[in-house]
Amino acid sequence: KNMFSASKSSRSKIARSTPLPPRIPNSRSPHIHSANRRTPVPPSLKKTPRSGASLQYRSPRLRSGGRLPPRGRQDAEKNDSNYPNALRPVISPIVGLLQKLATLKGLERAEARSRTSELVLKCLIQFPAKEQYHFARFIAQLSRSKRASHRLFSTELVGNLLTQDWLWRDQSENSSGNSCNENGCCDKNEVVHVWILGLGNRTSDTFLPLSLLMTLHGRLSDRAPAVRARAAHSLSIVLAHVITEKSDTSSISTDTGNNDQASHNVNTQVSVTKSLLHATIVALSLNFSQLLRKRAVRDERATVRKEAISCLTSILMLDVSTLDSRSKSHSWVKDISALGQLCADPSVATRITAGDAIHKLLCMRMKEGISQSAELLESLWASSVLPLVHDLEVRCSERAIDMVFEVVIGPLVKTGKDRSPYESSSGKPSYMLAWRMIARISNGEKAGSQGLIGALGIALRQILDNNCNDPKVIAIPLLKELKNVAVNSLGLGEMKLESIDNNGEVAPLASLFGEDVEIRRMGVWTLLKSLAECCKRKGNSSSKMNSVGCNNFSMSHLQKAMAKSAIDMSFLSTSWDKFRSLWKNADVPSHCQESIFLSSRDCLCCLAELG
Repeated sequence: KNMFSASKSSRSKIARSTPLPPRIPNSRSPHIHSANRRTPVPPSLKKTPRSGASLQYRSPRLRSGGRLPPRGRQDAEKNDSNYPNALRPVISPIVGLLQKLATLKGLERAEARSRTSELVLKCLIQFPAKEQYHFARFIAQLSRSKRASHRLFSTELVGNLLTQDWLWRDQSENSSGNSCNENGCCDKNEVVHVWILGLGNRTSDTFLPLSLLMTLHGRLSDRAPAVRARAAHSLSIVLAHVITEKSDTSSISTDTGNNDQASHNVNTQVSVTKSLLHATIVALSLNFSQLLRKRAVRDERATVRKEAISCLTSILMLDVSTLDSRSKSHSWVKDISALGQLCADPSVATRITAGDAIHKLLCMRMKEGISQSAELLESLWASSVLPLVHDLEVRCSERAIDMVFEVVIGPLVKTGKDRSPYESSSGKPSYMLAWRMIARISNGEKAGSQGLIGALGIALRQILDNNCNDPKVIAIPLLKELKNVAVNSLGLGEMKLESIDNNGEVAPLASLFGEDVEIRRMGVWTLLKSLAECCKRKGNSSSKMNSVGCNNFSMSHLQKAMAKSAIDMSFLSTSWDKFRSLWKNADVPSHCQESIFLSSRDCLCCLAELG
C-alpha cells in the first residue's frame, strides 16, 4: 500500500513538472500573438476579387436581404418629398452648430446666455421657415433636459422666440404646416387643448407657439429656483411685448391713411401677429395666473416671488373680455388679494414690487374707466400700499411716498394750478380718485386701521419738505384747492355741485349731501388736519426723512405761502359755524350725521392750530 501511494505521488509530481506541448495557434482566435511570429491567414478568409469583378465599394447587406444605398443617394432621398422634416444639406451644419451652442458649458452665467441667445436669434431670422421651426422644436425639447443650465437657456430663449414675427407667420391660415414633428415637442400626457380667438381649437402638440407657451408654464414649477425665476421673467417679456404693441397697433390703424399700400400691408401683418399672440396668451391667462399666484405667495425664494408678481401684474393688465365673466372675476379677486398680502413680505424687493403692482392696476383702471373691482383696488391701496410709508427701509418708504403723491396730492395740485384738469374728461377721474382715497383713509382710521392718517401725514410732510424753498410748486396750489373744496362742500362759496333738482336749480341743502360732495368734504378736512400737524414743527428742526437738504416745512413757510396766494384763514371759523348749524338741523340725512361729526372734529383741530 505504501508502495502504491508513493508511486502515485511521484506520478503527480512528474505530471506537474513535465511541460505541455505547444498549442497550435488558431487563425480565427482573437488572441494577440508575439510580434516576432506572424500568424498565417488561411485561404478561406482571404478576400480575393472574383474574375471580371471591379474593386468598387459594396454597401453592407441588411437583415431583410437588401442593401443600403450609397451615401450620396441617401442624401438625395432624404431631401425628397418622402422626408418633409429633413433639413437642407447646406443649412443643416449651421443648425447643428446652433444646437451645439445651446448646450455649451458656462450658460449658467447671465452674460454668456444673453450673448448666445442674441447670436441664435440673429441666425434664425435669416433661416428658411423649415429650419426655423426645427430649431424652435429643439429648444422646446431642451427645456426638459436633466441639466439645469440647458433648461435655463431654453427658458430664456423661448421668451425671445415668442416675440418674433416669423413664429406667428401663416398660423392663421395653416394649423399643421408648421406643427411639431412626428416625435413631438410635447409629451403625450402634457397635450393641452385650447380655443383661441381667431384661430379656433388648437393643441400644443400641433401648434408650436402654444407648445412654447406651455414650456414656460411647465418651467414655472421647475425644481431649480433660477429656472423658475427665469421662466416668470421670460413670460413678463412676452406680456410686456403684447401690452406695448397694443397701443402701437392702435396708432398704426390711425396713421395708415398717410402711407402707401406696401406699408399698409406691413402694418396689417404686424397687427395680425400681435393680435394672435394676445389671443393665445388670453386663452391661457387663467392657467398662468393660478400658477403665478402660487409662486408669488408660497415660493421660498424672494427672486421667484418678485418675478412672479411682475408677471401676474402684466396678466391682470391684459384685456380678458373674451373669457367667462364668473371665472375671470373669481380669479381677479384672488390675484388682487394675494398682491395685498405680499406688501408685508419679508423681502424688500418683493414689498416694493407688490406695492407697484397694486398702484399700476389702480391707475390703469382709473384711466380706462373700468369700475370692475375698482373698490377692491382702492381699499387695498389704502390698507396695503400706504402703510409702506412707515417702512424702515428707505427705498420702500420713498417709493410709497412717490405713489402717494401720484394718487392723492398730485391731482389736487394740478387742479389748484389750473381748473382745466378737473373740467376735462381725462383729468376728472384722477381728481375724484384722490378725494375717494383720502375719505377711505379717514374711514379706515375710524374702523380701527391705525396708522393710515399718520402715514398720510408723513407723506405730505416729506412732499412739502422737498419743495419748501419754492411754495409755488406744491404749497400754494394745494392750499387754494383745499380752501375751495372746504368752502364749496359746505355751501359757503360759489357752488359747482352736481346735485340738481328737477327744475334745474341747485337745491341748497340736498346738494350738500350728495355722494361726491360728502366724499370731498370728509377728505378735505382730513387733509387740512394733516397739514396743520405738519406745521407744528419749528423751522430749524432736522428730519431724517428729508433727502434733499432743505429746511423742514413749518408754520413760517405756510404763512409765506398764504401771503403769496392771498388766502385768508377766516374760512375755518365760518366752516365751524356751518358745522354747528348742521348739527341742529333735523333735515340732515341719518347716514351723513357721522361724517358731519368727524369732519367738524377735524375742522376744530385745524382752527386750533391754524386759526
